[in-house]
Amino acid sequence: MKLPFIKNIFDNNDTLMTGFFALFIFISIFNAFNIRTHRLNIFADLFKNKCFIGIIIFIIVGFSMKNDNEIKGASEEKLGTLYKFNTEEFNYKLLGTLFYNIKYTGKYKGIKIETNAMFQLNTDLSCTYTANIKYENGNSNSVLQNECSYVITDENDLLLNAKVRNNFYDAKVDKLTTTNEDMNINGKFSDDYKTLTIEKLKYTNTDYSMLLDRNINEFLFDATAKHLYDIDGNELLGSEDDYIKLDLTYFDIKTDSISNVYEGMLSNKFFGIKYIKDIKVNKINKLLNDNKYSVLYISQDECTFCDDLEEELLKVIPYYQIYINRINFSTLSSDDANTVKSFIFDTAGLIDFSTPTILIIGNKGVKDHFVGSQKNNYIRNFFRKNGFIND
Repeated sequence: MKLPFIKNIFDNNDTLMTGFFALFIFISIFNAFNIRTHRLNIFADLFKNKCFIGIIIFIIVGFSMKNDNEIKGASEEKLGTLYKFNTEEFNYKLLGTLFYNIKYTGKYKGIKIETNAMFQLNTDLSCTYTANIKYENGNSNSVLQNECSYVITDENDLLLNAKVRNNFYDAKVDKLTTTNEDMNINGKFSDDYKTLTIEKLKYTNTDYSMLLDRNINEFLFDATAKHLYDIDGNELLGSEDDYIKLDLTYFDIKTDSISNVYEGMLSNKFFGIKYIKDIKVNKINKLLNDNKYSVLYISQDECTFCDDLEEELLKVIPYYQIYINRINFSTLSSDDANTVKSFIFDTAGLIDFSTPTILIIGNKGVKDHFVGSQKNNYIRNFFRKNGFIND
């Protein structure tokens, strides 16, 4: 059952495990017929043992009902929504952080040059600019910014200001000269942010280039984490060896307009994968007694620390595919609130209760926890320490 050609028969791991279970059930049923008689004919005198027939029928019917319910249950609970887009029709501004680069061969003051330059425009309006220029006569020039900020106007113009360190190597005298300069750049985005034009030079969006290089005409977009996946669920990050694989049977795949998705993202309407999922209090015991560890997050309304923590969580958990179970304390009845407090004080052993609280629970205990808002580096190390991140 573990051989590759067997695994390829099944759509995903859940159906493979169902196949394992079915195999052992049918082996047991066959063996039941085998041990009831010493004859070669395993059906000999079968109808003289009506009790045996009844038991076998009960096992078969029971197994069929259980198997059907498990398969239905696996497909009913969706983890979230992915949006299907065409590579040429997608607006790459939706990705948040924008990357542009250019490789240019031309002439400067009659000397042939090769230029490799890159812009990174972050969502917090900070930026990175680097450039390397090689001259035909052996000179070279490298530029690296010390400070960088930018704005994008309503007309899709880029206004960028940076303080840069300019390292110029003069091959004739074998001398490196370093100067610090202020740099102001005006650019224009076009073609749904696929290109950025600066002084007649056209920079290309690197995510768009990556899709073209891999001959990807359509892809899936997670608007929560701003990640891209191919239509088979492989995350499009780095090299093909670094892919994270999604089981698409657990996701709704929608085809929607760019404007609808963009407006939803701007209004903080929840799109994409539900990395943070609200659960009922009675599920805490199920998570606690599970033989694998889960993340439990306790929050409440009008909690600024909870808002800050969730913002930092979403910088970590989408990349590592970590799903979090959330209890909103503000929505609980008095009985459920007391149940949560009892869990916090008695089971988790905490001496105080406040929100936000993150707990690692499972194997009939609480493995670890932290209280309050934390930065994404702390969160990443917390999950790494508890086995949710292996890198």
